[in-house]
Amino acid sequence: IPVKHVIISDVETELCDTLESCSELVKNIQDIHMSRLNFFITAYNFLVGADGRVYEGIGWRRHSKLLNSESISVALIGDFNKYQPTYAMVNATLELIHCGQKLKYLSDDYDILGLRDMGCLKMKRPGNNLYNLMKTWKRYNPKPIVRIFSTQVYYVTSKRQKAGFENFGALLCLNRVDTNKGKHVIISHAETELCYTLESCSKLVKNIQDIHMSRFNFFVIAYNFLVGADGRVYEGIGWRRHTKGLNSESISVVLIGDFNKHQPTNAMVNATLELIHCGQKLKYLTDDYDILALRDTSCLATESPGNNLYNLMKTWKRYNPKPIKKCK
Repeated sequence: IPVKHVIISDVETELCDTLESCSELVKNIQDIHMSRLNFFITAYNFLVGADGRVYEGIGWRRHSKLLNSESISVALIGDFNKYQPTYAMVNATLELIHCGQKLKYLSDDYDILGLRDMGCLKMKRPGNNLYNLMKTWKRYNPKPIVRIFSTQVYYVTSKRQKAGFENFGALLCLNRVDTNKGKHVIISHAETELCYTLESCSKLVKNIQDIHMSRFNFFVIAYNFLVGADGRVYEGIGWRRHTKGLNSESISVVLIGDFNKHQPTNAMVNATLELIHCGQKLKYLTDDYDILALRDTSCLATESPGNNLYNLMKTWKRYNPKPIKKCK
């Protein structure tokens, strides 16, 4: 299905003007996305070097968080608050976009936006030099696509009802609701200390979201739900899709703590299983859904969700011991 938006960003590095130097930068970016963020590949669709070469990331698949079905991302390699974009890279970017339209990956009425036109935070990406140039492009859309709502926290009761809502001060950018059912529930951990109170867990969740949005230019926290040691469930992007490479098939649940160091509490385990059961009852999960650990789906050697939680997961009825690895 052709998509509507092309999102332009930059990667805040030095410029690269050779195949060798650009290839090394692109590989470094992918390594960061995969090792630190547990993605299956780089988060960008395409990257463009200063010499005009285009480097394929996830290709013409979907990218931008919460606009996955509507956008393609193109990242120009360099920090364009410091540098001017080169003539070659600008031409290559526009040629790539034109090619996408010709190949029917983009709709005939597609538009072009800067990443800063879509974020909930005051991001300056792409840098001013590129952003000001973009404003002269024929398809540039000066109207930002931003919808901001307060994220809420809720905890699941034994009756499988929402016991209450409390705002923890994070931001949630909403654009569309994905109505497809998820097949997989991916369990990971946050590699932090355990938190036992609404105040301490809310602070940790907000810190995680701030990192995802400010450092990695996400539009919201990358997780669907997070669970504290006291059994509260914190909503991230809710029942929308998450895990890179399995976006249309999975829901992610992150237990807050480092479970190579700590044991998961009974309260957080029960809340996690109740949440999953609730998702099935509400038809967000298929009747034959399964549960996997992030290490079962990642292309890199990750230990998430930690051995203590991972060993416990193996006793869960819906746990699937067969890894699902989609690395391309």
